[in-house]
Amino acid sequence: MPLPVLLIHGHTLDARMWQPQIAALEEQFEIIAPTLRGYGAAVQLEESISHSDDLIALLEARDATRVHVVGLSLGGNIALELSLRFPERVATLALLDSSFKGFSPDAAQLEVGYAVQRAFDTGGLEAARVAWLDAPLFAATRENAALHKQLEAWVNDYSGWHWAHGVSPSAQIPDLSSRLNQVTAPTLIAVGERDTAYFHSVAHALHAGIANSRLETIAGAGHMVNLERPEIVNALLLEHFGRGA
Repeated sequence: MPLPVLLIHGHTLDARMWQPQIAALEEQFEIIAPTLRGYGAAVQLEESISHSDDLIALLEARDATRVHVVGLSLGGNIALELSLRFPERVATLALLDSSFKGFSPDAAQLEVGYAVQRAFDTGGLEAARVAWLDAPLFAATRENAALHKQLEAWVNDYSGWHWAHGVSPSAQIPDLSSRLNQVTAPTLIAVGERDTAYFHSVAHALHAGIANSRLETIAGAGHMVNLERPEIVNALLLEHFGRGA
């Protein structure tokens, strides 16, 4: 029996961002694709919640003792923490255009955060959503009108809790920079060819730090590789899952 697949979405998004992967994988695998607390229309009431604790509780409720874990962007950061806290639970790890806590943002990445927070402070939630969708990391997505419209709809369902409270989406994650060499799961690191310089730097740092890892650059894709090049990502994931069966 194949192991289940846990899909962890990115900041401002929700489980719907994994639609192309769910469609491709659900006949072979049990798919666990939650929407994290504070995302979608949900309201996050405490700053101290732990997404990795929530996910482990979810896995236990589903009787999923060992899973393939896939995360994009913030979801990759959470997936990495999960693999370090609960290595026995993670059969394989896939980090797509991932961030990770402890890798310092460059000036361009910092400016994205500042611009979105300024927009929220001066114009409210709608202004912040517009500023976020206008960020360089979504440049490739904006070239596909249908895909951008879909992304915009998902972001419009985000409650804006982090912007309203001035809280980083990775606030609850500890610094992982000194622990990459402790990752034991076979790890796929993928980054869109057209993603920003920051996420390329992160991908190379992850690959250098995680011994049992491979790095793939997805041609033509930007930050949302799973949506922009789903066939390539799905094929890579299927191949990768075989390393931890």
